[in-house]
Amino acid sequence: MKRIFVLLCVGFVLNIGLLRAEGPALRPEYLTQMEMPNAISVNVGYYSVENILTSLSGVLFAFDPDTHETSTFTAPTVGVRYMRTISPVIMAGCALHYSAFIRNAVREADNATIKQNCNNIALSAEIRFTYLRRGILKMYGSVGLGVSYWNIVEKNVEPQHGPFFNFNISPLGLRIGRQVGGFVELGLGYRGLVAAGIDIRF
Repeated sequence: MKRIFVLLCVGFVLNIGLLRAEGPALRPEYLTQMEMPNAISVNVGYYSVENILTSLSGVLFAFDPDTHETSTFTAPTVGVRYMRTISPVIMAGCALHYSAFIRNAVREADNATIKQNCNNIALSAEIRFTYLRRGILKMYGSVGLGVSYWNIVEKNVEPQHGPFFNFNISPLGLRIGRQVGGFVELGLGYRGLVAAGIDIRF
């Protein structure tokens, strides 16, 4: 009888050790993610990489040397994203983002006003890694790679358009909530330097 009791105690201790060794998959705060592996989110971002390059240097959408820029209006980047749980700490999915800006300038030769409208759509694949979880609080990082398609319309000028490689790196993301949550991300890329939104798990 004593031997059986000792064996049961040893088995219990070993079982606890194995549970701890398996890591976060068995912690209560991970159950929501495993039971509802899908997530859809919408977000609004500011200062995407396209807008930064355009505002600082005009690399992507440059005017003729004879023109003088007068104003630029940049709309926030709007995005929608679908993610699916691969493991307790990894999610993968895809995202679609849209950004736009209006640029005004004056041609010095004849003092004519020039107006450019630019639209940009980014389609990408993303992967996310959760590195801290405490109850309803989660901290994570994500990386996305994809293709953007831009279109520039200017009066009396043939439209310019074409694809280009795009990316997004967000080393710091903070989400609060369980099935429905809000999040904030800091990074660089098509989502923006700062992005915020809500997501729903199902």
